[in-house]
Amino acid sequence: MKVGAILLIGISVLQGGPALADEIDWTGSINTDFNNAANWDGGVAPDDIAGFNLVGPSKRAPTLSANASLMSFVFNDSASAYTFTIPIGLALALGGDGIVNDSNHVQTFNNNGLIGFSNSASAGDAVIANNVPGIAGGLNFFNNSSAEDATITNNDSSTNLTDTATAGDATIINNSAGWTNFLGHSSAGNANITNNDGGTSFTADSSAENAFITNSGAGQTAFSDQATAGNATISNMDDGGVIFSGTSSAGHSTITTDGGATINFLGFSRAANATFNNTNGGQVNFNDSSSADHATITNESGGGVNFVNASTAGDATITNSDGSGTNFGDVSTAGNSTIINNAGGDADFAINSLGGNATLINNDGGGTTFEEFANAQNARIIVNSGGETDFVHHATAGNASITVNAGGYVTFADSATGANAAIINNAGGIVDLTGLTSGGMSAGSIAGAGAFWIDGQAFTVGGNDQSTMVSGVISGIEGSLVKIGNGTLTVSGANTYTGPTSINAGVLNLTGSLAGDANVGSGAVLTGGGSLGNLINNGVVKPGVNGTGQLSVKRYSGSGAVNVSINGTSSTGLNVAGNANLTGSTLNLSITNFTIGHYDVVSAGSITGTFATVNASDPPPLLSISTQYTATDALVIIRPTASFASVAESSNQQSVAAALDNSEANAPASVTAVINALALLSVSEARNALSQISGDAMASLQEVGLHSASNFTDRMRSRSNPGNSLMVSKGSGRGM
Repeated sequence: MKVGAILLIGISVLQGGPALADEIDWTGSINTDFNNAANWDGGVAPDDIAGFNLVGPSKRAPTLSANASLMSFVFNDSASAYTFTIPIGLALALGGDGIVNDSNHVQTFNNNGLIGFSNSASAGDAVIANNVPGIAGGLNFFNNSSAEDATITNNDSSTNLTDTATAGDATIINNSAGWTNFLGHSSAGNANITNNDGGTSFTADSSAENAFITNSGAGQTAFSDQATAGNATISNMDDGGVIFSGTSSAGHSTITTDGGATINFLGFSRAANATFNNTNGGQVNFNDSSSADHATITNESGGGVNFVNASTAGDATITNSDGSGTNFGDVSTAGNSTIINNAGGDADFAINSLGGNATLINNDGGGTTFEEFANAQNARIIVNSGGETDFVHHATAGNASITVNAGGYVTFADSATGANAAIINNAGGIVDLTGLTSGGMSAGSIAGAGAFWIDGQAFTVGGNDQSTMVSGVISGIEGSLVKIGNGTLTVSGANTYTGPTSINAGVLNLTGSLAGDANVGSGAVLTGGGSLGNLINNGVVKPGVNGTGQLSVKRYSGSGAVNVSINGTSSTGLNVAGNANLTGSTLNLSITNFTIGHYDVVSAGSITGTFATVNASDPPPLLSISTQYTATDALVIIRPTASFASVAESSNQQSVAAALDNSEANAPASVTAVINALALLSVSEARNALSQISGDAMASLQEVGLHSASNFTDRMRSRSNPGNSLMVSKGSGRGM
């Protein structure tokens, strides 16, 4: 950037004073010396307005011989095309209207010294060429001055705008080592700026506003301090580029980068709401603590965006396709961005980079890779058909949410881990752990109807305490599953992995099948009506679903508890194909709607030992609960505690009670319902009920005949005291 304080101070002393409105016209009657009074009408050199009209060809090239400070250059409608020269070491200052061209000709200024516009002066439509480097040469705009419609070329020289000056609608060309510099609150307006191996800089609070800026060759545009690209349109090609530093901002600009061109964000600079289009190797680089902010970035045909140091993708939307990508390194983060990888596009997280809270979408042919020690953190990763996400080296999925849709593919290899991520693998999706060399990994939770490949790996799931269902197939020779965490994992598919399933915490609800064995740890629960291999239970096994059904295993052993539900005639239980070793186990019975009967809680090829402890719900006073063991079954028996005759008092009560006692063993369902109803009552309630159902038509069951026991039941119900209504359960327990 070619600008210095000495230059600015030097030109400022030449600013014009108050307008005197006196125009003196150029005649060139002696020579081309601008400062020679003899070359001006009336023999007086102007100090306010210099007027120019039609003159001969030899008089159209005024040259300064000393510094000149005026208000305006006015080219009247008849003016010729002039070419002015400001020699090295001299300066021209215009502080009024500046250059006013009412003619149809181009007015040219060859500036080998200094030209300055101040106050509200304008360069009009002049053509200005700045040719001298350093503080001795250049073009300067101060105060509210404007380049307006001028065409300005900087050849190893500079144009400088400060205060609130504007480039207006000027065309500015910066050739080799030529620069245009915006300082203070100045603005590029609607200018068209081309940097050919030269550059444009914006510092302080200046703005590119609505300018069109092209950087080619090694051309550069630089923003620093609090400067902003505003709504500018910036095109970069070849080795051209843009640099943002300090706290500068890309504003709402549109920036296109092609070929080997680059855009670099440094310090705390921001992409703000800018739109970036990177193609054919064009790159945007975020360094230091810079941010992509709310930018929209599109990478195509080898274009890309790179984040290093502590930079962040902020809330940007980034799309990669056709050999392009987004790369994160060091401790950079994807922030809250949305990154979309289409065919040929990818996002790569390396070193210690972070996924932040980003949304990463991988479509057909697109992918995301986490490598080295990268961490997906809380990212939301979506893998659609043909898309892929890979975790390699020591990368971790952190607390990410990973959704794999049909045709999507997620891999974990080397020593990578799913950590505490929630993996939702929908039908047709694949999660592949077979490339791990660490022997296994964890995931916070797994769910879905997709396939999990875990050959030779120990897959530990549940650490995020979520309750999920896997209806897909978990497969793999010598693969194993470890359930941890407080949530419930429901496994409903026909799983074929051959290794063991260890339930160390929470609940594994098995409604499908496991090819291998299972171990239930202390404090953990296995429930459901599915099937598996050998079962070692040191926690809790709760067979069945919703109070019915059996859990089927090959062999059973352990010191844990078996929790069985009995509801009326329905019950749950264990179905063991081989031996069930009950030694040291506990049987917990949850009984509702007590019904007399025999309940098979363990059915096995053979039974070894008995339950060490049996815990059951408290039965009504006239019922008892007991266990009974055979060579193949463990039974729970619910029956009356004593005969009904033992509680009867009157002769009528005795008569009915005796009939019920005598019929208990072989009673049909209707009479069993009567017995159940009476057994659920207290002693006093039972006596009252016996009195209610006694009488000339109900003196005994022998009198009514066992074939009419249904009438017996109905009449007992209708004649019972409403205050002591009987709860009668129809049906019977198994084994009666």
